[in-house]
Amino acid sequence: MKTGIHAFTILIIILASFYSFGQTKYTVRDGVTLEPMPFVKVIPDTGAPSFTDIDGRFLLNREVTQFQLRFSTYKDTLIEVAKLDTNVIFMWSSLQEIGEVTVVAGENPAHRIIDLVIENRKKNHPLSNDAFTYNSYSKFIFDANDGLKNRVMDAPEDDSLTAGLKFLNEQHLFMLESASERKFIPPAKDRENITAYKVSGLSLPIFSTFAQSLQSFNFYDNEFQLLGATYINPIAEGGTRRYLFILQDTTVIGNDTTFTITYRPRINKNFKGMEGTMYVNTHGYAIEKVIASPYSRDTAVTFKAKIIQDYHLIDGYKWFPYNLSTQVELHGLGITVGDEAGFITGKGNTYIKDVVLNPDDLKKRGFGNISIATDPDAKDADDEVWDAYRGEELTDKEKKTYQVIDSLGKATNLDRKLTALMALSTGKIRINKINLLSGKFIDYNFYEDLRLGAGIETSELLMKNIAIGGYFGWGTRDKDWKYGGYTTFYINKRQGVELTLNYQQDIVHRGGNAFQKKGLNLNDTETYSRLFRTYFDKQRLAELKLSYSPLGNLNLFAAANYQRVEFAEGYGYFPTDPNYFSGDHVDVAETSLEMQWNIRERVMLLGDLRIPQPTVFPKISAKVTKGWPGIAESQLDYLRLNLRISQLIPSMRFGNLNWTLMASQTIGDVPLFLKQNAIGTRHDWNVSVANTFETVFPGEFFHDRQAALFVRYDFPSIKTKAKWNEPQFILHHGIGYGDFANRSEHAQVFKSMDKGLYEAGLIFSGILTQNATSIGLGGFYRYGYYADADWKKNIVPKISIKFTLN
Repeated sequence: MKTGIHAFTILIIILASFYSFGQTKYTVRDGVTLEPMPFVKVIPDTGAPSFTDIDGRFLLNREVTQFQLRFSTYKDTLIEVAKLDTNVIFMWSSLQEIGEVTVVAGENPAHRIIDLVIENRKKNHPLSNDAFTYNSYSKFIFDANDGLKNRVMDAPEDDSLTAGLKFLNEQHLFMLESASERKFIPPAKDRENITAYKVSGLSLPIFSTFAQSLQSFNFYDNEFQLLGATYINPIAEGGTRRYLFILQDTTVIGNDTTFTITYRPRINKNFKGMEGTMYVNTHGYAIEKVIASPYSRDTAVTFKAKIIQDYHLIDGYKWFPYNLSTQVELHGLGITVGDEAGFITGKGNTYIKDVVLNPDDLKKRGFGNISIATDPDAKDADDEVWDAYRGEELTDKEKKTYQVIDSLGKATNLDRKLTALMALSTGKIRINKINLLSGKFIDYNFYEDLRLGAGIETSELLMKNIAIGGYFGWGTRDKDWKYGGYTTFYINKRQGVELTLNYQQDIVHRGGNAFQKKGLNLNDTETYSRLFRTYFDKQRLAELKLSYSPLGNLNLFAAANYQRVEFAEGYGYFPTDPNYFSGDHVDVAETSLEMQWNIRERVMLLGDLRIPQPTVFPKISAKVTKGWPGIAESQLDYLRLNLRISQLIPSMRFGNLNWTLMASQTIGDVPLFLKQNAIGTRHDWNVSVANTFETVFPGEFFHDRQAALFVRYDFPSIKTKAKWNEPQFILHHGIGYGDFANRSEHAQVFKSMDKGLYEAGLIFSGILTQNATSIGLGGFYRYGYYADADWKKNIVPKISIKFTLN
């Protein structure tokens, strides 16, 4: 019996192979751009209709004598097979556009279909209900636009043009490939490993996930990601109110029907939308194919993009992404050959294969919080490995691209230069074997005024797992020098295990409560709030610090230090018991434990580089610091507790809600630098700083214990015809409570928020916009018990600067 089953299986394979030999493969291309045309409807005179695949290809039985090609906005094309002398067929645009349609009577048939798609969206979502595994292969190529190539080809002979034409004809500008394995268990266990990658001219793993970053994996979420930008999906809830859908064609294949529907935002709607063509199959009313581009009424755009997704029915019930394609025209990225100018284009495909739904051997263990990881040896894959991943052999032009660009990359040390560029994100400027610490050259606060200095450290080109650095600075107001040095041992970069020895003679913020920071973050509150700090004491510190990241979204820090703090600017500490402390300085021995947990945050692990991905869940930071008396000359016994919880809840339709809760407490009798300072950033016509009290002067409030809640609501931006203007309203509100005992022990005037501090504000952002920077104006008002009797003194005008980093 078993032998009969095997024989039957072999027979089926042979028949399938024979059948494929009885077919002819054709490719449909655009008659102007020569680009392959996916999802063209093919109607043969015998047999069932079909569609071209993502590469514009289709198979035709030998008995077909003629067939028709049909595609929206293109002329219908009738082909007689006997007259074909090539397997490439061209279609020509009819230059039609989707106009506004007014339905006079009855229901728009496209809306009925789309409503069913929306109704079945959760069931059909690839990341709902079913676990899966698959393998994928991706290839992306950058090239000069066809118009430039044609002009160079038609131009009079010239040495520079000849060399440029030879270059463009023989190779592409840039090329990369990657292969991956992915496993998923709903609702959120997801892991993709990059098993091989190859980049022309480069070997850094930062490009290994390029294909995954281009577009969303599926077309079912409310928001669709394309090249880092977010668009409202046509099949999001309420899609038929925002989008115009038109039924263009109906194709019956077997027992199922495929509806071809075009879509674009309605003329009277103002949102970030898309336009294109959607193919809906009546088997589950699922998306079978989709083409989408960002919709814009502005013809002078700096880039154009188009995505294509092709779904196949798996196991008879689940439509699953099978091929993904991305095409871009980077009009803002010019290229010149002789006197001819053009721009760079890019096109890439991801081919998904070996899809298995609900595999028996897939276990919940082994996922962790790493969403995408590049295998350590992924860049070393040989030709035999690549041949197994690629569906087709590389063309001569693609092989030449690797040969030429690889040699150029080695000759120009491209890997090293890119590594230096990446170091800028951590605030470091790499010069060969030395890093300049950009944050140490110039700084500002109200205590030092302008601080000038320098800082350097060794780069990994000198020592891969050890960094030795130092800095110095001089304040123009306090007229004092500061300096320090450190050594960091990178014990395990992939796990974030670092050991740092640090010594510094510097200043310490009075009542400060900052958490550990890594790198340079232009959207971080502390980047700006530190500019307003006013009260400092002088500090000499020796510290040992250990960091560890056991999970992608969990960072742990442990530290031990000994410090001598000298009081500055007339401050004095006079405890009730003079035997407890006296003098103008104090020695402190302390240890601390800190946790930073970003709930359900996913992390990309590219070599040693950890890149967090956005999360809508809360981020929690907690720190416990203990002072130990009796060690050397340390005198103070205390416990400091700090907690911070923040969350960003985004919505393209309704705006973004951002809230931050801060709570802290100091237990023990200590000088003011170990108490808790309410973060105030009041200064008329200065910069507005989120998650701070905008109407509170720096150092106005100190506490033994305190809590503050900051809420900001960003309304959606208002789209205008002006490129330099994108108005947006932002609401701000802050609430704070705190208390302070034994205030008479401190020789400094301050208040505490016993009665509750309240403030509200309105920001008119986006008055001027340029690239990712938005500038506006804001006004803030303090009310309640701590408001001034003169209402005008409660008003604080400020300038708003907002960075949008995708």
